[in-house]
Amino acid sequence: MAEHFRWRSQLSKGITIFAVIALLALGSGPASAQVQPSKPQLPEKHYQAARDALTRGDTDNAKLEAKLALQDNPLDAAAHFLLASLLALQGENDQAIVGFQRALTLDPTNPEALYNLGTLLLWRGEVLLASRLLENAVSIRPVHVPSYNNLAKAYYLTGLPELAIGTYEEALRRDPSNAIALKNLAVLAEGAGLHEVATGYRRRLEALGLAQTALPAVEPITLL
Repeated sequence: MAEHFRWRSQLSKGITIFAVIALLALGSGPASAQVQPSKPQLPEKHYQAARDALTRGDTDNAKLEAKLALQDNPLDAAAHFLLASLLALQGENDQAIVGFQRALTLDPTNPEALYNLGTLLLWRGEVLLASRLLENAVSIRPVHVPSYNNLAKAYYLTGLPELAIGTYEEALRRDPSNAIALKNLAVLAEGAGLHEVATGYRRRLEALGLAQTALPAVEPITLL
């Protein structure tokens, strides 16, 4: 009982702090504009060709068409996002980061761009900036569970385990079969000396048949 009390107390602090940050993100800066997303515009010829090529799995041609789309319209946020995603898929992460930054300059409330840029910066070890971007991503698109998983990882790496716990719990609330959240919550509980709590999370993984599944340290970027 004492372990569970300590864990729930720690979790309560994490959830409370996380809720405050989420409210602040919603009430200020670019995230507040997400309530009224911009109306989609008809895609230009090269942009649509890039999407079609990507659907066929032809990433090289998709990248070429995305570059041509940006030659036609350098202020096309969707084309910057698409090109950045293609660059990331091909392992050109530094260029992809620049592309997502450009997309966000043109469309600051794009949750996919916020998530992808935050994720790439998390991979690169820039955890503080990554956490800020991912905070905005979850405030704009609260249904996207991978954003919570990566935000929790960023919190942990910045030395904020209580926020990490609260964020993983929120991810788990939204997706009870979230193996990444269950595994990391078990690790955090074990590290805090709460062995019974950790065992509870591991049993949930076993019940889902995921106890032996290899899991990524960070969720991947998303393509639209």
